[in-house]
Amino acid sequence: MSLGSSLLSLPPEWSDQAVCATTDLDYMFRDNGGYAPQRRLCLSCPVIDQCYEYGLDEKHGMWGGSTPGERWAAGRGRGRRGIDFDIQEEI
Repeated sequence: MSLGSSLLSLPPEWSDQAVCATTDLDYMFRDNGGYAPQRRLCLSCPVIDQCYEYGLDEKHGMWGGSTPGERWAAGRGRGRRGIDFDIQEEI
């Protein structure tokens, strides 16, 4: 399954190059105390930057090596999809 294929009608063209493209998508959204295993997977990904940019407005899951709390703390949370979220996660 390509990254985002269950969330969006068409995944980004770079998603087939993502390391997680051959991983169960639910794995990237499973927070087991900080997403450490998912982050390790992301750090070896050739499209980590594209994934990070794409996921800036996502309130769940690991995107481009960043957790929802990290994206929120970076001043994001409202953007291209009009999503507004308030995550109170320890960083």
